[in-house]
Amino acid sequence: MSRLGIDYNTFLDLCPIELYLALKDDTKLREYDSRIISESIRYSTLHLMNIQLEGPKKINNEKKLWSFEWEEKFAKPQTKKEMIAVMKTMAGVTRSKKPKK
Repeated sequence: MSRLGIDYNTFLDLCPIELYLALKDDTKLREYDSRIISESIRYSTLHLMNIQLEGPKKINNEKKLWSFEWEEKFAKPQTKKEMIAVMKTMAGVTRSKKPKK
């Protein structure tokens, strides 16, 4: 009841299909909010990583950095070679370079 913001009497008046549809709509709204936050985090992460990477190592497509489950039906699966390349790029960003003497 609190998830939908309805009181007890309204809840009792709902038939099962109305409750199901209300929960389905609420879930869609929550997923939409989650998508917005996830997309903004990915976008920020991409730009922060590209600041640290040099020319050809920069990632131009945010989906190569981090793909979400709702994008998987449109994207082709990564090959093992592509996965290793992305992991090496990310590892290169996290390692600190030793100062030259």
